[in-house]
Amino acid sequence: MIRHTLAALAVSGLLASGAHAQSVPAMSRQVTLAGPAGLNWALSTKADVTNGALTAPTITGGTLENGLVKGGSATGLSQTGSTLDSTSILNATNISQAMSTVLGATVGRYLSAKLLDVVSVRDFGAKGDGTTDDTAAINAAIAYAKSTAYAGGKIFFPDGTYLISSTINLTGSGFALVGQSVRGTTILAGFTTSNILQIGNSNGNDDNEEDGIYNLHVTSQNKTTAGYAIWAEGVVNLVIDNVRMDGIINGGIDIENPVGTTFGVFLSHLWIAGIQNEALTIGGQSPSQSTVVTDVFLSDSMILPGQSAADCGICLFGAGGFYAAGVDVTSQGTSHFNNAIKIDPLGTTDVNAVMLSRVLADSSNLENISFQGVGPIADVTITNGWANTSGSGSGIVFNNAQTDGVTISATTVDSNAQYGIVINQGANIGITGSRILNNSMSQSGNYDGISVGSGVSSVSITDNQIGNGGWFNVSGHASVHQRWGVNINSSAGGGLVVTNNRGFNNTSGIVNDQTASTNTKTVSGNIAQ
Repeated sequence: MIRHTLAALAVSGLLASGAHAQSVPAMSRQVTLAGPAGLNWALSTKADVTNGALTAPTITGGTLENGLVKGGSATGLSQTGSTLDSTSILNATNISQAMSTVLGATVGRYLSAKLLDVVSVRDFGAKGDGTTDDTAAINAAIAYAKSTAYAGGKIFFPDGTYLISSTINLTGSGFALVGQSVRGTTILAGFTTSNILQIGNSNGNDDNEEDGIYNLHVTSQNKTTAGYAIWAEGVVNLVIDNVRMDGIINGGIDIENPVGTTFGVFLSHLWIAGIQNEALTIGGQSPSQSTVVTDVFLSDSMILPGQSAADCGICLFGAGGFYAAGVDVTSQGTSHFNNAIKIDPLGTTDVNAVMLSRVLADSSNLENISFQGVGPIADVTITNGWANTSGSGSGIVFNNAQTDGVTISATTVDSNAQYGIVINQGANIGITGSRILNNSMSQSGNYDGISVGSGVSSVSITDNQIGNGGWFNVSGHASVHQRWGVNINSSAGGGLVVTNNRGFNNTSGIVNDQTASTNTKTVSGNIAQ
């Protein structure tokens, strides 16, 4: 180090001989330093400069403590052609023009530019202490991120609890609200009648492409009576990942599409709990509010109700492409959804291209999966699913006359209060390779495994296990028996295929076909055991 070198030279007498060395000026504790020699001496006990020079530094108003300049300001500080190591300036009021090079990097950058890589809400006054209203600070951070190209659209929330007094609205494209950790970063709403976080606006006239919400916990101080934890409309390629929504909140996430521009929504690693009404809503709930939301992907998430009769876990009112995998929609203590999954298109909307894989619809008050509403439902696939233990209804129920094209395969429908599957309306419905077991829980022998009603045509029921069996059977439900394995109403339409099903302990038998012999059908190969 220069300071140590100067000391050694003084001892040897070289300074007195006129050697070309810079002396260290005598300094008081309140200092003004100019020139590289003074800076090297004052900045640190280890401030090494190699192969270069420090140019035009000025430090004013600081206090020298243990070799560090503390307080004051540093301006005009730059480094050229050299490496500056282990230099410390503490509590300086302005070091924005300091240059630094990350270890291993090849380009130095001004500190002011480095800090803009992420815009932190703390830099705009947010406290994150759970009591200070941080609304204005968060909005200021968002506004600043939108005004500069340096931030990359990221508004960062360090761990803390950020109390807000009104909705945080993110508009524009390429922006993201990013928490430090989902367990440590909380957005706490101090209001009860509107959305907590919102992307876009109800006019549908803004541009919201490639926005996101990551690593946040969203909740409310008190029970909310309206609004959602997250509400979005007119979005393209929206990502919501690793977000927890809980407390006593009206709704979880609502994705709307008032002007036909919402498509590409990616939802993953969600915990949606404490829901009073609808946990995940896709499409509007009134004809004037929404058209169809296109291509929503949901994965690896848990959805839980917050009261004894919350409306629905997954609520599809207008969807053209909904794809879910690895999702559990179930009860929480005494809290239940009326329907874990409700497909309910409006008269001006439809629901089509729905694929549910490894989705558990469990412990609803009524039907675990309900096809209802007046708009068309088409091209639905349920595979490797679960529709079990409804409290007073059935596992899966079809009550929509415009349903056309549903396939249920490798799915367990077990221990529901009434029927396993009820097909009252619809066409081109197939049930294959599934387990319809231990239903009629409310009264053994009163309800069937699969019931085919009068308003149905072109139904295929093949290669299923229907009766008693599985875990519920060996764990205490062995005395519960379905009436018929498959019961077909006499007025059911043509195109029926009921083949190669295996029945176990249904009280009345495996198949009860009441249709006329002239009806177009194939009923064969069904075995009762």
